[in-house]
Amino acid sequence: MYYHEVTYIIGEQFPIANINPGKEQLMLITNTEFLTLAFFSESIEQDMAYWPSNSMAVGLYSNVEQVPFLLLTFPDQDAAFSHSLNVYRMSGDDRGPWLRDHDKKTITVALINAETGTLQAMRQIEVHWAGILRKIVRQQLMTYSGYEQVEVTVMHMSNTISLLAMFETAKRLNWLDVQVPMLKAAEEPEQETSTE
Repeated sequence: MYYHEVTYIIGEQFPIANINPGKEQLMLITNTEFLTLAFFSESIEQDMAYWPSNSMAVGLYSNVEQVPFLLLTFPDQDAAFSHSLNVYRMSGDDRGPWLRDHDKKTITVALINAETGTLQAMRQIEVHWAGILRKIVRQQLMTYSGYEQVEVTVMHMSNTISLLAMFETAKRLNWLDVQVPMLKAAEEPEQETSTE
């Protein structure tokens, strides 16, 4: 899905409806600001305990199939998710500008109450591999002729590659960006520096 103008306000209804109302799922949204990973949670109180304040990592996985997966994890909580990117979910008119906009590389990560649709928390992280993702997506356009072909490969990859293997590959290729909350960083002991 691609959205030109989207505004997210914490405490209000998330502007994009859950495809499976009331059910937990991760949704990938392409937009003029690059990407949004929207997590619809069935355990909102439990997730709110760590989502806004714990370390978070967002990564990229892909292989010769040219189907990228966006990865999201909260390492301290052993919580991890993935979502494939099928370029044919975007119309041709939206696809070109999104692929050419090399300055945009911020991913918004949103936590939404799956039952009410209310946006509970939101974080943003700038990723250094945005250009790599766009390159993979351009290759996807040349490799596949349509939406259904990509989805067949998504299904095959989902059944043969574990989430752990995806994260390990992302780490090895340096396609994983970690965000440490300011509060946590401030709590860490100061390191001594020497001018000698």
